[in-house]
Amino acid sequence: MKQQVIENVNIMPHLDKACGLDMHKEKIVGCISYKDGSNQEFREFGTYRRH
Repeated sequence: MKQQVIENVNIMPHLDKACGLDMHKEKIVGCISYKDGSNQEFREFGTYRRH
């Protein structure tokens, strides 16, 4: 998975870091980022679906 570095991360000022999930049929992508944009981590996970 190609990682992106976003320099201007605008999360709530009182949080030191934040996380998010992006859910799709085939995968789930998780991200953790510090408010200054440093130390970002992305992970991708597979999903299970009924056929």
